[in-house]
Amino acid sequence: MTLKDRLAGWAKRLAGAMGALDELHAADQDLRRTHAELKKERNKIVSAPGPREEVLANFDKLIEAEAARWQQEAGASLIRHGSPGFTLQRDGELVPQRPAWPGEFQKVLTLKDVAGLFPDLVKTQVAALVTTTTYTPGPAASDRWAALKTIDQKIAEIEEQHAALVDAAAALTPPVALTLLPDVAARRETERDLREREATAAERRREQEARVNQQYPTRRDGRSRYLTEQAK
Repeated sequence: MTLKDRLAGWAKRLAGAMGALDELHAADQDLRRTHAELKKERNKIVSAPGPREEVLANFDKLIEAEAARWQQEAGASLIRHGSPGFTLQRDGELVPQRPAWPGEFQKVLTLKDVAGLFPDLVKTQVAALVTTTTYTPGPAASDRWAALKTIDQKIAEIEEQHAALVDAAAALTPPVALTLLPDVAARRETERDLREREATAAERRREQEARVNQQYPTRRDGRSRYLTEQAK
């Protein structure tokens, strides 16, 4: 075989290798792009405002709960401050107390206070604001959870495929270095730290057991002298 033929063969194999490398990087980029699009869609679903009907129903429940709590507390306070009472003077004389407004009625009212006093009025005003505000509603809560479950499954599949690609590339000769997706890299780092901590704890237990066994040799019957003495 002439040198020219060898050069042609080398060039062909090199071209094939470069093509395979290009395909590897293209697969990496495709999976990364799909993963980014799915994450973006997920964030959009999570942050989207709810439908008007759902928003109004949630505020109705909130106002009703606040009104019930406020009215119970304020009612008890009104009864307490409006009930007959007496002040004991130094000379022992009892002086009738005049009814007084509770402290809750002597401050600047918050929206919660107004909701407690006038729940129907607050509901009407909230409904007017929600109804006249222009916005693009997202899915209802039940549909949102279902959509998130579906998209999370797709994200997990893409992450699994990409991790397998990275591992396969690293096993090539020579290895090709691809970077894991951030979430996968973080999980692997956490798992590695956990394994290291478990290994360290296991080694410490073995060292402690070795010291105990050295100090308390095993009896002829196979029982630990240390455990036997601890049981006494």
